[in-house]
Amino acid sequence: RENGALKLRVARSELDEEHKFRQEKRERMRAAEIEEECRAKNRKIEQMRDLFETRTPPTSTPRNAELLAGGSVARLRSRFNAEQSSSRAAKPPRGPVARQTRSKSASRAMKNCFV
Repeated sequence: RENGALKLRVARSELDEEHKFRQEKRERMRAAEIEEECRAKNRKIEQMRDLFETRTPPTSTPRNAELLAGGSVARLRSRFNAEQSSSRAAKPPRGPVARQTRSKSASRAMKNCFV
């Protein structure tokens, strides 16, 4: 009877170890996915930063000389609105964003993403 109980305990232990191994593997895979998402986001941020730095400075900000010379608020506002609408037209439309659940290790990976 003790032998049977011992075999049962060993079998349960092996199952627990296998379950734990699979769980850790899933968490590592999810953490790797999140890290890759972070890298992609960081690449996109870098691209946007490069694009912004190479772009000519916006003309919508009124210069001191313009303000001192009595630049018309309506003229400045219309120029600003024109630039805003043209920059909005250049952006691609955003699609719906799906919300995903994250495990603890995946959340940790996300926190480490922007360090």
